[in-house]
Amino acid sequence: MDLFSGVSGLQPWSSMAVSLLIGLLIGAERETATNRSGLGLRDFLLVSAVGWLTALTGSVPLALAMILVVGAIATVIHLREPSTAGVTTEIAFVVVFMLSYVSALPQVLAMRPQIVALAVILTMILDAKAKVKTFFRERFTEAEFAGTVGFLALIFVIYPLLPTGSYGPYGFFRPTGLWKAVIMVSGISFAGYFLEKYLGRSRGQNITAVLGGLVSTTVATSAFAQESRRSPDRSIALWRSATVSNAIQFLRIIAIVWALGAPLVADLLPAFVGAAIVGLAIGLIGKQPEGSPQAMDLRNPLRLRPALEFAAFLALVAGVNAVATAWYGSGAIVWTAIVGGLVDVDAITISATDRMISDALPATTATLAILVAVSANIVVKSVLSFTQGSRPFAIRITLSMLCMAVVAGAVLAGMAYLSS
Repeated sequence: MDLFSGVSGLQPWSSMAVSLLIGLLIGAERETATNRSGLGLRDFLLVSAVGWLTALTGSVPLALAMILVVGAIATVIHLREPSTAGVTTEIAFVVVFMLSYVSALPQVLAMRPQIVALAVILTMILDAKAKVKTFFRERFTEAEFAGTVGFLALIFVIYPLLPTGSYGPYGFFRPTGLWKAVIMVSGISFAGYFLEKYLGRSRGQNITAVLGGLVSTTVATSAFAQESRRSPDRSIALWRSATVSNAIQFLRIIAIVWALGAPLVADLLPAFVGAAIVGLAIGLIGKQPEGSPQAMDLRNPLRLRPALEFAAFLALVAGVNAVATAWYGSGAIVWTAIVGGLVDVDAITISATDRMISDALPATTATLAILVAVSANIVVKSVLSFTQGSRPFAIRITLSMLCMAVVAGAVLAGMAYLSS
């Protein structure tokens, strides 16, 4: 399509081909579907041709008139069918006209691939009628639907309404930043719920652990801790998954430093890879208890209160961070790493690496700052685990994180000793 669209002489032919393709896709699906409408493949091809011809005239009044005509035809055909017949085919008939008409307009030439993609998606949705009905009627509960709507409201309704500035002493309170934390915590729990439901607890939990490690280990640890309190019999399995997430954090730090192009990666690689291996071994080796064998509790997947508590905790930490930074200044990199690591290890990693690249910070100090930030972050996650999770979970995840930090520190110390 891109080849044809660049040749003006072939433009009408390419637009005609696209319009007919849209009619063919949706018309063929409706022809083979078990519906009682009188509209078939030939009707859809004809209406797509009408849409193409209408666009070629460039007449807006004609386009409006043809929409009314096509809608009237679909209405008449529907009225001839039994009262129990649906209107899916008739609506698809009008949609084909619209897609064919829009795809032939010169001003939307660049959007033609998206229009065809929409036609393909609609065809797939129409063809999946039985599966969609089965899913929403038999497998998707009312509580899950309510949770899904609530989660989307967090993102698309509440978040855009929040002010974007910084408020409070030293500007520590940022509503949009804290609400992002609410969305992330809710999102990890939300994704984990459905992954466990449809992939099984073990597989779904492992995927959630990896996603949590890539997004935010603090968020993931909080989400797993909350689940351990709701399901104490799964505390051991949840601890292992949280350990995997925290092990991935070390690999994520290496990736960030490598992406910034700093030679610091050579100093961090042995220590942080060693810590990650230890964490992954703890989390993956050995049989993972699955808890009691009863069926999964079909609760609301959206757990808003723990997410709000997590955001409140972050606001408190952010206040401490802002005060400490104001007192000690950004030049005190170790103090900055301590208070900054309470909130975000990645920010300290990027800051320390950038300053090292610009020769404002020695490599040893930058390495120390990152390790200090990781240690401070462990303290935060331990506090979250004890306040939000079950005691067995909290004790084990704290010990696991300490093991990884000790391994990283020992390797760094050993490398420093050998190089001295």
